[in-house]
Amino acid sequence: VRMNSTYSLVALMIPALCVSIACSTSGTLAKSAIDRRFASYAADPAQLGAVHADAAHTMGRSGYFYIIGTDGRIRYHPQRALIGLSFMENRFVKRLIESREGCIEQNIEGRYRIIKFKMIDTARILCFSVSSDEVDRREFRCDEFK
Repeated sequence: VRMNSTYSLVALMIPALCVSIACSTSGTLAKSAIDRRFASYAADPAQLGAVHADAAHTMGRSGYFYIIGTDGRIRYHPQRALIGLSFMENRFVKRLIESREGCIEQNIEGRYRIIKFKMIDTARILCFSVSSDEVDRREFRCDEFK
């Protein structure tokens, strides 16, 4: 899933988010902060759709949360145009659905992203996607998606 320029601008408008809650002294997003936010959304996924400003569901410069159904349809995404679209035929989405929980590192057009995901009920998977240059990749120990 690629970010459009509008979403990128929104993420860039909130650099204080990284500084105030999620970044370590090295400038990378702290895994503990990501894990806390992930656990909060997993426990109450309605939070994602309840806030009007999608920027509230971002972390750092490129990190964002989304929910995909086990039918391959996007249930929540900061790029609202993606909501409702089916990606069931996508190999990556099939892997998320089959695995149910984990962490995958994916090369998208020469840029690596870390995608942490977990089944939150029988029909939905919560995902967090972030550029690998914003995290310590060793902390995540993700499988590479090829």
